[in-house]
Amino acid sequence: MKSHKNAVVIIPPEEVWEPIQKIRKEHDRTYWRWMPHITLLYPFRPSETHTVLKRHFEEQLFSFPAFKLKLKKISYFMSRNSSFTIWLQPDPARQISQLQAELQQIVPDCDEVHKFAGGFHPHLTIASGRGTDQFKQLLREITKQWRPVTFQVSSVYLVSRDTLPEKPFTITETVNFS
Repeated sequence: MKSHKNAVVIIPPEEVWEPIQKIRKEHDRTYWRWMPHITLLYPFRPSETHTVLKRHFEEQLFSFPAFKLKLKKISYFMSRNSSFTIWLQPDPARQISQLQAELQQIVPDCDEVHKFAGGFHPHLTIASGRGTDQFKQLLREITKQWRPVTFQVSSVYLVSRDTLPEKPFTITETVNFS
């Protein structure tokens, strides 16, 4: 059984959050619910299963190499109804896709991230909204102010949130690799 109250994500270390959160606080409607993150599996299994899944993930990722990740380029998704998502493109995306594929082998039914047009697309959301004019203005503004951040990825996180709608996601398990 899967739930939208659970996910597996990459979370940047808190020392690089400040420029990300500055943008998210003003422009991302899910700022209060999610920490900055790159989704790997969502929806995911309930939090009661996270301890057991952590062990399986650690075994699966035993020899997966840690890697440096750079959030440099700004990109976006645009839907037909003019709603948009502006996001930071992680580089190298290939490493994240490989990491995601390794994790999905343990939980093959948690494949929703592949059901979007173009399949799995690693990204860190920083803004969202509706309207072409708002999109153009916001994209210009964010592009002008963004300075790349780099960090080491050697863990993924199982996160969960309470059933109360106002509760944010919290880390339930940390899966270290390499």
